[in-house]
Amino acid sequence: MATSLDDLLARRVDKVGEVAVSSGDVLRWSEAHRVRSPRHWPDRTPGWVAPPAMVTSFVRPLEWRPDRDGPPGDRGSTLHEELKALLGLPLGIASGYELELHALLGDGDELVAVERIAEVGEPEVSRLGPGRRWVIENAISRVGDGALVAVERFHMLGYDPAAPRRPEPSSSSGSVREPRGDVPYQREGSVVAVEEVDVSAVAIVMGASANRVWTPAHVDVDAANAAGIADMFLDTSTQLGLLSVVGGRAAHDDARPGRLSLRMRRPVLRGDHLVVEATAAPVVVDDSGVAWVEVDVRATVGGEVRSSVTGRYAVPGGDATDPWALGPDRWHP
Repeated sequence: MATSLDDLLARRVDKVGEVAVSSGDVLRWSEAHRVRSPRHWPDRTPGWVAPPAMVTSFVRPLEWRPDRDGPPGDRGSTLHEELKALLGLPLGIASGYELELHALLGDGDELVAVERIAEVGEPEVSRLGPGRRWVIENAISRVGDGALVAVERFHMLGYDPAAPRRPEPSSSSGSVREPRGDVPYQREGSVVAVEEVDVSAVAIVMGASANRVWTPAHVDVDAANAAGIADMFLDTSTQLGLLSVVGGRAAHDDARPGRLSLRMRRPVLRGDHLVVEATAAPVVVDDSGVAWVEVDVRATVGGEVRSSVTGRYAVPGGDATDPWALGPDRWHP
């Protein structure tokens, strides 16, 4: 356990994935996130690749295994848990998430991640009460060749649910800060993709299982209530998956994601009817001849923005007719 914040910021933790990439996991993820591209359905495409947005699921540990000491789920402290303990903030909720995507994954690939705390903010007051923000970063590489596969960054808000609750801010009050994740700039142009999702308990659990996210608050009502949330709700990775898949379809039928940024304003709860809209900007060709499309995706419930994704997708065009065939010399997400 770290004795000071400086000690914790200097730490690096290696996390070896316990699950290799497999067709079964890819099928479950594609099912849970409504993926249409045949590239990501192993039963349809012999040369399938894993959906890039699911990469982090392969470095999350198994929830239980018979050779691990302690009760199911007891896998030892992560830097995130140590930081919460050090700051006296028992709960942490994700308000934003970034995923930078590099090498593609296929059957049998194994991964390793290096985790660090990238930054810690000053004490503040949000609608959930007094707390602090921090960023947890994982650099993920492939075992064997050491190729960089992805870099993920969780933007967290740590807080104490036992602290006095503050009222929701009014339009005239600036004393209480909202969680990070304001509505992003909306690109000019018409919406090119609209999809709707009924957020059932099944949808929440399917997404959590496909992403290996078993934080109790997402799948258990009592745990959600204890965290100050009204009901079970979609986890960060499932939201990123659902919204980025719609963004990819808005960019092109065969778009390859390069960079994804998720902002979350309010939890997406069981029973919500989610409307997902995507707006794509014109194609831009970079110095390597690769065609890119920037896409804004918004998820609303009853007209209120709950979450949004800004994505950068490579599409056929320029000097690269197949963006999925690009190597590190030309792939600059």
